[in-house]
Amino acid sequence: MTEIICLANSFREGGRCVAGIDTATGNWIRPVPKSGGAIPTSRLTFNGQSLEVLDIIQLDVKPQKQITKFQRENYVVTNWDWKIVGKAKPGELLNYCDDGNPILFTDNDRVSPKLLEKLSGDKWESLRLVQPRNVKFEPAYKSGQWRARFKDSAGNEYALKVTDLIICDRLNDGEDINSDCILTISLGEPWEPPDKSIPEHCYKLVAAAIEV
Repeated sequence: MTEIICLANSFREGGRCVAGIDTATGNWIRPVPKSGGAIPTSRLTFNGQSLEVLDIIQLDVKPQKQITKFQRENYVVTNWDWKIVGKAKPGELLNYCDDGNPILFTDNDRVSPKLLEKLSGDKWESLRLVQPRNVKFEPAYKSGQWRARFKDSAGNEYALKVTDLIICDRLNDGEDINSDCILTISLGEPWEPPDKSIPEHCYKLVAAAIEV
């Protein structure tokens, strides 16, 4: 059985994207169903308790036979007998933060699949925990959607869509989010708009914002 600190329980088409850091190895794990894709929301309530960021959970997963393209952190769920066994504190995450730059290959909000295809699978990275300074949340895209604007340690500025539903709800209710927060940055699978007006890219998302 694997134990992870949940560091993302964010919106994904068809359900949720869940990800966390293995407490034994420090490596990222993104559990996915055998068919791939999102975790059904119905699977994320245990004895009446809904999964939250910072929950420590035990679950059974195994490596995929074939790595999901560009997302080597994906592990297949072998059963749904998940257990919440504790709660981490934000300060405990600092040891897992990575201040390397740029964040996830480029100094903007997207990565070309052609760039990633030049790398071997062991170099693919689609999750990172960062602690930037002065994070600002601003309305973006459609009504009710938000993005986080921040800089990395080299001064590169990012403006990334927020898929953390709890944070979005709080922002929509008029709450202020502490600018001193830890962010889980996730790199999505390749996507292009239906009208193909722009080339296919993998987009970076703020899957969780954790106030320190």
